[in-house]
Amino acid sequence: MTDRKLFIFVLLSFIFTISISLSQDFDINGKPIVKFSSPYNTVFVHLQYLNKEFYNPKIAGKVFNIKNNTDSAAVLAIKLKRIYDGNGLIVNMARIPRDENYIDTSTGLNRFVLFRNFPDIYLEKFDKNWYYSAHTTRIINVLYSEMYPYSIDELVNNLPNAFKIQFIYLELWQWTGFAAIILLSFIFYLIFNKIIVYLLIKLWKRILNREVDSVYLHKLSKPIGFLIFYLTVDKLIPLLELPITISYYINLLIQLSIPVLITFIIYRVTNYISELIEKFALNTESKLDDKIVLIVRKFLKIIIIVFGGLYIIKNTGLDITPLLAGVSIGSLALALAAQETIKNIFGSITLFSDKVFEPGDWIIAEDVDGSVEEVGIRSTRIRTANNSLIIVPNGRLANMNINNMGKRQFKRFNTVLKITYNTSTTQINDFILGLKDIVANHPNTKKDYDRVALNNLGDFSIQILFDTFLDVPDYVAELKARQEIITDIIKLAESLSIEFAFPTQTIYIDKP
Repeated sequence: MTDRKLFIFVLLSFIFTISISLSQDFDINGKPIVKFSSPYNTVFVHLQYLNKEFYNPKIAGKVFNIKNNTDSAAVLAIKLKRIYDGNGLIVNMARIPRDENYIDTSTGLNRFVLFRNFPDIYLEKFDKNWYYSAHTTRIINVLYSEMYPYSIDELVNNLPNAFKIQFIYLELWQWTGFAAIILLSFIFYLIFNKIIVYLLIKLWKRILNREVDSVYLHKLSKPIGFLIFYLTVDKLIPLLELPITISYYINLLIQLSIPVLITFIIYRVTNYISELIEKFALNTESKLDDKIVLIVRKFLKIIIIVFGGLYIIKNTGLDITPLLAGVSIGSLALALAAQETIKNIFGSITLFSDKVFEPGDWIIAEDVDGSVEEVGIRSTRIRTANNSLIIVPNGRLANMNINNMGKRQFKRFNTVLKITYNTSTTQINDFILGLKDIVANHPNTKKDYDRVALNNLGDFSIQILFDTFLDVPDYVAELKARQEIITDIIKLAESLSIEFAFPTQTIYIDKP
């Protein structure tokens, strides 16, 4: 057999198999075969006998396991079909199993759920036949009343024939109703966006006696107004009994728009609250809380976007379980690859929460000695006395013993003044009194503490201890105060004719 003949044979076999499988659903008279041996057969009977061509609600009602009440079953069949149409739930017959002994892998039961986002609608096997479950039978009236709270059947039946003319896939009354729903939804949008927001601003001002950020409120009112618009359309559009394909796309648009708007509203509210907290943080003395607010703000935005995206995907009817599993595995792999980065981030959180230091502080930690320039999410920049820049990972810095010189309430000024041995005791006493006056008169010294006294006799000098504390805000002010005090000390020594000693040696040579 040649390749061409083999191809034709396979093609004809495939066509024959498909035609046989399709013909099995209809009898010799072209009517759908009524049998309930599989989930496929049951759903097929339900939908086919509610089509215009084979319309017979009593036969369609047989898909419910209800004995001796065909009228009630027929009503349930019609209501369930209208629930499908109103929600735009297109039944994909290709995915419905034909297996008579089909088992749901998640429950281990002879059960088949038609739609993932409607888990209450499912079929179960009773004896040898498949029917809509008893739970589905009970809940149909509840779902129907939620979708169609107002019945317009009588109104539609009494409409003139002119309104029932077909025009571009829909009857004229459906087009009229659609326009009325859009107009009503838009009116609700305007009412909220203009009138209610205006009343809220006035009410806020009257009750709290303060102005509200009207610009922000108007920005927030637009997405809320559109949310009201879509919710109104979603509530009223099923009343029009649109074709299932049109309902499907309208419902898809609504199911996508609503989570997008909700995510956008939460994002804007979070952004506004973050701005208020950021303004509050700027008014505090600490600079670290500014960084904390910035990190928390970015983290919240990422969380909102991620969960909002998952919410949007879930609302489309897609199963996000594999996606979440993939994200979990990916997150684990990423965490293993980025251990140091994660360690540094947690180190940043530790530094921020403990308020170990802030920009401008002079810190000493192991081999690090300098002024903090910037505290980032991953690392800290420190400027040394040599004007070089050290970048230390926050994970390592969080484990160090840090001596924060910038957190000192008072900066200590401790030195030893060395004068020559030819200085008289009178000069020494006057010098010590003058040193105490310098401490008492300087604006930046701690007045209730000074240690100025004759301290020691060295190899080449008389030593006077000068120990005091400076009340200054930073290192630059400390240097300035030190310079002023040292200058006053030199002037005092000059006025008393006191000389400062330096290392000398005197050699005595005996005469022979």
